[in-house]
Amino acid sequence: MGARGTSADTRALEDLVAKRGDDIAAEALRTGGQVSPGRLEELARLARLVELRHAANTRSKNRWTLPAVALVTLIVASLLLFARVSTTEIEADLNVSEVSFALPTEQAITEPMIVAQLGVSGVRSAELPDARADPPASRGAVNVLLAREQLGERLGSVTVDPITAPSGVRVLVGAEESGGRSRIILQGATPPLVASVRGPTRIVFSPVTNQVHDFLVPRRVTLALDSHQVTLDFTAADSARVRRPFSSPLLATGLLLSRVDQVQQEGQTLVRHISTIRSGTLYFEALDARAFPLRTGEGLQFAWSDGEIRELQLEGGSIALRFHGAVRGMSTGTGPAKRNLMPTWLDWLRARHGVWLLWGTTTYVVGLFLSISGWWKRTR
Repeated sequence: MGARGTSADTRALEDLVAKRGDDIAAEALRTGGQVSPGRLEELARLARLVELRHAANTRSKNRWTLPAVALVTLIVASLLLFARVSTTEIEADLNVSEVSFALPTEQAITEPMIVAQLGVSGVRSAELPDARADPPASRGAVNVLLAREQLGERLGSVTVDPITAPSGVRVLVGAEESGGRSRIILQGATPPLVASVRGPTRIVFSPVTNQVHDFLVPRRVTLALDSHQVTLDFTAADSARVRRPFSSPLLATGLLLSRVDQVQQEGQTLVRHISTIRSGTLYFEALDARAFPLRTGEGLQFAWSDGEIRELQLEGGSIALRFHGAVRGMSTGTGPAKRNLMPTWLDWLRARHGVWLLWGTTTYVVGLFLSISGWWKRTR
């Protein structure tokens, strides 16, 4: 309001000077060039007053130039240094004890697996190859065990067909450090599980059937699974160590690299999220594949992830995992030590547009210097 009023007053003075000048010019024409000195001095004083008002307005504007430039510089620097990109592309090469992910589309999770034994919990019904072993109908989910046996020199075999799961099913894969046992947990509706048995084989349908059968030709076992959760425990066969039972690439979302432990203490249930990472490296694809090493037990969380598992391999009681995809809200650590790993805009610009960042920064600094120099000269 004050600035607008000052500008209006200055324009009024300019109009007054112009009017007085026109009047003096008209008088000079009428009198043949004779003009009253008093009127000329009055006009000069008014013109000087207009100049003073212009100078005052200019100084007022210049007074805010440097703070405005400093504020803009602070905002730009803060955004570049502290604001982070919303989504970034990574590749994680990890060694873990357990990993969980969801399937965005129906796909085969595993390849055919030759195992020494297969334990399945959450079975609603089973079609067994020997009619005498057919169990009675069960009201709830039960456990089934298929294990190879040895009769003399003959050794049985158990082969699990590829496991296919629909979209939305969450898959958990875990490995034990001893015994060569691995685990797959499927949360959600899953099609029947089919296995093939040959030779001496123990079939346990708890608690009603526990028999050893000798199949001269391969026979099929079909297990109808529970719609909520199914657990598969399998042990590698000595003659064909299971190392790469999982399909690849495997589309995956919601990657989870921790497990939940519940501990009873003083009448309370304490819930802890424990990292399953044993070692590994995180590569930032958008930052020229910059590497970030991960230590044993170091947490790695994602608010959202979508990509593909390029490798899921069992290695001596651990799981070799290689994931490539886009993530959001990536962080490491827990509690006060939690760190945001999403790249800053400065990191992103430096890696993707380094030349433009250099030229832009140079131009801005030069312009800033010239602005300050001009401001300094005008205010002296």
